[in-house]
Amino acid sequence: ILKLTGITKVQHQLGAINKMIPTLESKKNLMKSVEGIQSVRLIEIDDTTGLEISLNENAQQVVNVEEKFKELISGMIPHITDPAQIMNGGEFLKFEL
Repeated sequence: ILKLTGITKVQHQLGAINKMIPTLESKKNLMKSVEGIQSVRLIEIDDTTGLEISLNENAQQVVNVEEKFKELISGMIPHITDPAQIMNGGEFLKFEL
C-alpha cells in the first residue's frame, strides 16, 4: 500500500458550494494541524454532491482526519442534506504523468 486514503461523500443543498467555500477556506489551518496528512482535495461531483479525499501516512492519521473533518463540516450543517458517508482505503497504484 502506497498511501492510506480517506474519502468522505457529502450530499448538500443545490447551490450550496458557493456558501460552503468560505467556511472551508477558514478551516484550512484546522486541516493543516493533523499530523501526517499530506493533502486534502474537495471535489464537486454534481450540483448536490461533494467528495473530500485525503492522503495520509498511516491508518491512525486517517482516523484523525475523519475527526477533524467532522469538526470542519459542523459549520456547514445547514447546507448538508444527508449524513456524510466516510470510507477509507489503501492506494495500491499511482500514476504521476
